[in-house]
Amino acid sequence: SGRRPTYPTWLRDRGWGSSPCLAWSARQRAPGSIGNSSDASRVFKGMRMAGRMGGDRVKMKGLKVVKIFPEKNYILISGSVPGHNGSIVLIQK
Repeated sequence: SGRRPTYPTWLRDRGWGSSPCLAWSARQRAPGSIGNSSDASRVFKGMRMAGRMGGDRVKMKGLKVVKIFPEKNYILISGSVPGHNGSIVLIQK
């Protein structure tokens, strides 16, 4: 058996909890009902639904410039730099 999956996006970014259940199942991760059936018969505007996380610009403090290689246009930085490999990094003082 594999490890238990982490919270899905809609649970994590909206601060919801999952439904109580003894065994891990798909219904435990599902958002449940999203609207009324008879009176409104529609989904109200602003209903919290699944979305996308990430893509935000992030500033990191406490990084140190270890060495500069001007002939190769490299800067060696000590610390955790956000982003994937090959992404553009803006360095400010």
